[in-house]
Amino acid sequence: MRCVAASVFSVAASDVTLFKISDDGKQCGESTLDSKYESQAVSFAGLKEGTCASQGYTVDEGTTVEQVPVIGSVTVHKYSKAAEIETVALGSDVTLYKISGDECGESTLDAKYESAAISFAGLKEGTCASQGYTVDEGTTVEQVPVIGSVTVHKYSKAAEIETVAVGSDVTLYKISGDECGESTLDAKYESAAISFAGLKKGTCAAEGYTVDDGTTNEKVPVIGSVTVHKFKKSVGLEAVATPVCPPEQFTTAKDFDLKSYAAARWYVQQQMPVQYLPETQNYCVQARYTLRESRTLLGYDVDVHNYAEEKDGTVHSATLCAKIVDADSGKLEVAPCFLPSIFAGPYWVLDYSEQEGYALISGGAPTEATEAACKTGDGVNGAGLWIFTRKQQRDQDLLEKVRNIAVAKGFDVSVLKDVDQTNCKGDPVVV
Repeated sequence: MRCVAASVFSVAASDVTLFKISDDGKQCGESTLDSKYESQAVSFAGLKEGTCASQGYTVDEGTTVEQVPVIGSVTVHKYSKAAEIETVALGSDVTLYKISGDECGESTLDAKYESAAISFAGLKEGTCASQGYTVDEGTTVEQVPVIGSVTVHKYSKAAEIETVAVGSDVTLYKISGDECGESTLDAKYESAAISFAGLKKGTCAAEGYTVDDGTTNEKVPVIGSVTVHKFKKSVGLEAVATPVCPPEQFTTAKDFDLKSYAAARWYVQQQMPVQYLPETQNYCVQARYTLRESRTLLGYDVDVHNYAEEKDGTVHSATLCAKIVDADSGKLEVAPCFLPSIFAGPYWVLDYSEQEGYALISGGAPTEATEAACKTGDGVNGAGLWIFTRKQQRDQDLLEKVRNIAVAKGFDVSVLKDVDQTNCKGDPVVV
């Protein structure tokens, strides 16, 4: 016992500061201990002598006090690195825009956020005016973490009615289901009819709709009385009709339970290649969702963590934010956490069963027609189709069941590509 005591008390009663950086490099923990414990801390806990500040971790993240056998109370100071914003010249701004429906949103941000805004939110550098959106529809000001106040200017296109000669007419048509409607209007209304009502220049007959199905007269503000001629295809031609997208049978989930959905990790078994998730990353794709206790300043309710690998093991991971649009029908919108919610894109749960362990997800409604059915776009927002399962190992019967659900909702499932869930490194972040 005397020899042991000598080994413990042979160091003078002095203190030493030790630090350790977390495996992900995001945080540094620092403690000041009696120097007699230094050797054990260095050998068995991986601590190093020095301070977090000496390693560039200077942002105070608070302290925790832990009871350690023999030592007693130990205060652990936690630090993170300051945001590295100096790489972009101070005051360097960039104007970005995004067109959604009949409206264009435009924001001027610090240029350091440009890359993320373009990659994950589908924004483009430029102005709404350069795209023909010049009618001011007002502004909104949102408080964005890190960035601060962000002003979003909204614009619409001016009605182009002055360039057409008085008395000039145009015939427009629109296909809905198995019927085509056709009207002849004053040409000054053509641009608005095409832009906002989805009409096209031409006749129903040119699209193969030749069977007269009667007419209706409708009173339209400004225009007056409009006669709509309706036509159908003759029997035998319906099989080659272009699919109507989104299809009438398209629906999202009913009585969706977001809390249950976000309770565990999801594994992607098949997915549609999109701009931000190419087919080269169809390995070990996973997703986790964490419900926030309270909304962020931008109205985000959920943290989204995505993980994927390439064939050579290269890892891709990203944390995004989601806001709830319609909880009961499974409609959310997702974007990088620092962007205003106007730039978020649709994330819709189409079908979900916790008991069977599957979910069918789309990036909004399937608005583009294929030869057989419908699909979403393949860019950033309004793009994508995914089949999730709770189990990482593929269940082919379950996969076929979910594919059939997608077909019943009007999707062309030929866009889905297999995801390899074998030999994965695995997402190191624990739920």
